[in-house]
Amino acid sequence: MADTITTLGTWILGLALVGGGFWLMIWGVVDIAGGVGGKTKEWGKAGMGLGIGVVGGFLFAIGAVTIINWFKKGGSEIPLK
Repeated sequence: MADTITTLGTWILGLALVGGGFWLMIWGVVDIAGGVGGKTKEWGKAGMGLGIGVVGGFLFAIGAVTIINWFKKGGSEIPLK
């Protein structure tokens, strides 16, 4: 039972990291476009958007690696029965 809970928790964490990272990357691109576009250039907002996008990409990569490792470990072991 503990192995099932651990596997399910790893799977949920991986999905949350992928989803959150993807959302942060999109938010970063929107901030960069908003800061650089228009008549007044807001370089602080663009820099913040770049930082948010980088953090989002990092979280996305961690989540993807977690999910890939789960499939490599034993993708046939589906935690829900």
